Amino acid sequence: MLTPIELEPPIGGWRIVCHDDLEMLASRGHRVQVLALTEQADRVDGPIEEFGMAEYFYCPSGNRVVQVLGNLGNPLPYSITRRRNAHLERRALELIRAGEVDVILVEDVVMAEHAECIREQAPMPMVVRGHTVLTNMSRRVYLETRNPLVRFMAWRQAEKFRQFEVDVAKKFEQISQISRVDAEEFQRITGRNDIDTLFPTMDLDYYSPGPFEDREPDTIMSCCTLEPRTTLPAMLWLYDEVWPRIQERCPNAKLELAGRTTPSKLDDVRADNFTLHGPVPDMRPYLNRGSVFISPMFAGSGIRLSLLNAMATGNAIVSNRVSAEGVPYTDGEDLFIADDPERFSDAVCSLLEDRELRRRVSERARGLMTGGLFGFARNAERLEEHLRNAMRRSAGE
Repeated sequence: MLTPIELEPPIGGWRIVCHDDLEMLASRGHRVQVLALTEQADRVDGPIEEFGMAEYFYCPSGNRVVQVLGNLGNPLPYSITRRRNAHLERRALELIRAGEVDVILVEDVVMAEHAECIREQAPMPMVVRGHTVLTNMSRRVYLETRNPLVRFMAWRQAEKFRQFEVDVAKKFEQISQISRVDAEEFQRITGRNDIDTLFPTMDLDYYSPGPFEDREPDTIMSCCTLEPRTTLPAMLWLYDEVWPRIQERCPNAKLELAGRTTPSKLDDVRADNFTLHGPVPDMRPYLNRGSVFISPMFAGSGIRLSLLNAMATGNAIVSNRVSAEGVPYTDGEDLFIADDPERFSDAVCSLLEDRELRRRVSERARGLMTGGLFGFARNAERLEEHLRNAMRRSAGE
């Protein structure tokens, strides 16, 4: 398994999906060797619980602006070139030549260039497990950004990603995406018509709803990492344009945000009805705390695990279309979708004001998560089948 990030601790969407994939393969009796990039120079190799062994390869993040500017003349996207690691590739070749590898699972398209360089020297069946459609992500950053220089760089990266993803689609035996929306979009961009869907796994025992009666009736909650390009701009939009409307209609409302943060003006807010918790050791108490869960995002792709976690814990949710993209929801039943400040605030207040509506929507959200698409056993079997398909296709069967 080639991953762009450490699998422990399993916090954050990318890391959780990779960790769950490892656990699923271990549950099917497979021996898994993880080769992972890390930004920690002192990260020590070792086991990941009882699921597999991990080796780490130092890959510092560096200055993003400098790297993006330096990448302008490179045909490969910045997210690919900054992750290239010759030590990881050499170690993979050692394992292959020693007969230790039957198939390689490439966690996300950002690791596909590593995989292709490895296969040039040692032919090997490979599966790409897409976590997002990178072309879409860069395109949305471009559309949402006002700074002319940032817009130009985002546009340039989107064009590079489009060509890169087209090339990836031609080279690998099996490719999946993390949602049906992403699978359809990847097919549209690349022209490859056999992209499968492998949803993330949800631990419905771990993420279980607390008593409905224990939820704080006036609390609006959000649990996510505030990333500079995706969730942070959305939360600033919410605070500036949506929150004042909510306060006017529901003066007793309180807004709380929990999760790793990026420095912003939210750090300086001092108000009794607003709390920025920052990183917390366990999201579950916060997921079970509020009456309404909010999930806005303007730039991004894939599927938001924080939204799935909120649904699994029985939250009444207001989201926008980009944030809920990939979730097979019914608007107004499983959650509420609103893209402008007035509709977003109206949906939040309607849920705050109507206890039975909150209960009905929260039960529907939990029910969607228990419907089977996100089940451990089902997805473990499908992931194994993807690997076997790649091996059969590589052998010409």
